[in-house]
Amino acid sequence: MVKSMNRPFNSILFDSHLNHRHPLFPISRIHFSVLRFVTFLLVVYTMQAPKGIASPVPISWYPTLSVLMLAIGLVITASFFIYEATSSRRNRSLAKELFTGAVASIFLGFGSLFLLLSCGIYV
Repeated sequence: MVKSMNRPFNSILFDSHLNHRHPLFPISRIHFSVLRFVTFLLVVYTMQAPKGIASPVPISWYPTLSVLMLAIGLVITASFFIYEATSSRRNRSLAKELFTGAVASIFLGFGSLFLLLSCGIYV
């Protein structure tokens, strides 16, 4: 066993003549070669040119989608409030309230998203 206390830690890690397991770095020579190869592949993979990110919805549709989804969300919200105001406490359905609230929330959320995107605020 080579006494390597006087050498820096990097030379301990990267000495290829070490055939035994080192107490500070217990990986065999074969495993270390595999580790080097995987690291090389990761470096090569990350050095490739990044692909551009494209929107699945054309930018020209943002204002139209914003107005449409906000209008649908507000109509569903209005129907929710009318349902709450006109039905008695005994006749209300929790499932209907949750479903109506969830659908209104989805439409208002996406409408707000497209409104921000159409204004140039990219979130």
